[in-house]
Amino acid sequence: MLDVRNRFEYAIGHFEDSKERKAMDPNMRNFTQFKHYVKENQSELKGKKILMYCTGGIRCETASAYLKDIVNDSHAEVYQLQGGIHRYCEQYPDGYFKGKNFVFDRRMTMDTSTKAVGKCSECNQTCDIFHSGIVCTVCVCLVLVCNDCRSNGQPSLNKDDVCRRYEWYCKEHQYLSGNYFTFINIYNVNELKRQKKELLNILNNIRKNKNEMLSKANSNSDHVSIVNKEIEIKLPNGEIKKKIVQQRKINQKLKNKKNIDPFQRVLTIERQVKLIDERIQYLQEKTKDGGAVHDLLEKLPLPCRSCKKHDCDNGKCWGFWQSPNSK
Repeated sequence: MLDVRNRFEYAIGHFEDSKERKAMDPNMRNFTQFKHYVKENQSELKGKKILMYCTGGIRCETASAYLKDIVNDSHAEVYQLQGGIHRYCEQYPDGYFKGKNFVFDRRMTMDTSTKAVGKCSECNQTCDIFHSGIVCTVCVCLVLVCNDCRSNGQPSLNKDDVCRRYEWYCKEHQYLSGNYFTFINIYNVNELKRQKKELLNILNNIRKNKNEMLSKANSNSDHVSIVNKEIEIKLPNGEIKKKIVQQRKINQKLKNKKNIDPFQRVLTIERQVKLIDERIQYLQEKTKDGGAVHDLLEKLPLPCRSCKKHDCDNGKCWGFWQSPNSK
């Protein structure tokens, strides 16, 4: 069973069988990433009987056609949940769908009579309420954070830093937790240098894996073909002899279409490192002129992550959460 919704929709509710085996989660920020998931898991999906579902069934129409095309099997057993989760919960309120059904309007979720499955992304305690201002600091994707973590924050990875963390991370960006921040102006030079060091270590590992993936991609035959080419060979006696040889021909258009970093991890970290360097340079220049470091640091609470304004109405500044009173 394959869930074709976004990661935050899956986090708050999904299908589980009687043995608590969960539906597969592609871990997508949005539906456009589904094609990357299928390509990466093509061998695992091929030849399997697949039941996919979404909120109302619309996304499944596109997903099923795409899946059949990628696995190159027009007769593949791919099924859809007619009417999606919404209709299923109406007919089977105590069925196999557990948790809440996410909806894209101000209701945000529709309750069911089943158990809560959502977990706080920080402490893993039960949490099934989204808040419009609680989003991933990297991609602005909704994340589940319990009231205790929201109020008290998380300890800094720098043991010498008393400043607690109030920025959050989705499932995709947990690897950046505690080292990537949108609001870096609250940190001093030493903490910024620590963040930069950790980010560069992460970046080196990503580049290493990326090079391995590129090497593997270049060895595949989908953009490489063998062609026969006639060549002329001049013999020592001056005679010209023609010979047919086989050569590898690379289709550059197909080769360049291979996106081996669909989630833009390298670009994301490179941009952050540049911002940290600029901030460090700014602080160092100001302190040379006799300025006090603590006067240059911004204070808590943090502004809204979405609009980056302090006077935002609890994050209700965009999308279907937009408050009528928002400016």
